[in-house]
Amino acid sequence: MHVWVSLLASVIPIALAQDVVVHPLSLHTPIQDIIARANTHGDVELQGPGKTMQLRYTARDPLDVFIIPLLRDGSFDPLDAMYTSLPAGINVTKDICIALFQHWTPWTSTYRIHFLSSGNTAPEFHDVTFVEGSLFETVLIGMSQLKSPDPYTPSSYHRLRGERIFSFPLSLLLGGSVVLFAWFIVQKKGERYAVLLLLSALLLTQVASSSRLLHRSLIHTMQYYGNGTFSSAGSLHAIAAHLQQYAAPHETVHLCTSGTSYAEKLFQYAVYPLELTEHDPHYIVSHAPLNFSQEGTTLTCNERVFQAEKKQEFADGSILFHAIP
Repeated sequence: MHVWVSLLASVIPIALAQDVVVHPLSLHTPIQDIIARANTHGDVELQGPGKTMQLRYTARDPLDVFIIPLLRDGSFDPLDAMYTSLPAGINVTKDICIALFQHWTPWTSTYRIHFLSSGNTAPEFHDVTFVEGSLFETVLIGMSQLKSPDPYTPSSYHRLRGERIFSFPLSLLLGGSVVLFAWFIVQKKGERYAVLLLLSALLLTQVASSSRLLHRSLIHTMQYYGNGTFSSAGSLHAIAAHLQQYAAPHETVHLCTSGTSYAEKLFQYAVYPLELTEHDPHYIVSHAPLNFSQEGTTLTCNERVFQAEKKQEFADGSILFHAIP
């Protein structure tokens, strides 16, 4: 059994081979910074079946690309969005593996693609081709979707969406199979055995879900009590507690970070009654910024320049600075 598991683990990456690296959209994706530096942008909706999207294009500058699979009603799940970057070049051909999406199916799907560039010349796209995988590759992709980690939303670290195979919830698939099997048992053995089967299936499902939830909770608990960090929030709670203890209520803080607005909103809530500001802060917090440097007392963070001295460094690498008037 171990040999088969090892073999499948080695061939799944082959089925998901890609020419460019594609990342799931996360709290750490510097969306606001990408948009801020973009001078040209465009979007297009593409439709087709296949595990790979092959693009042939010409671009003078590198491209930031966001890929969003659309559901049948035209809506989308933000947890399924992906991000990648494409190099500049003339008549360049790149393969993007779209089978990494949790909602991916081998059938025809629609994708909304947003292109952004810091240059002033818009890219030209010459051809788009969807490349279908073999039956063996498709089976391997379905298995890889089962082993994919659950994404979570910023509002809840413990929200589990559940496993899916080709966009279909595994719980419904297994539940339907159990109900059909129970009906078959009723015909052959009687209702008592069917009820026992249904209760056993329900118990096993709850045990599996609870174990995954417990695993995630234990990881976050160990992080919090081990080094004072908590998942993607890192040390923001610890920094806020430190400022509430030592800063005056009228003083302000500038949070230098990258990605979504999640860190800023969470930190403003945690550091209250102190307020966040963009201008003339008393304190500066560097929390995973895209661009950061310090020379003496000159602090450059995401193109903002401050005169500040380092006050304290926290477990996740975040640094608290005290501004020099």
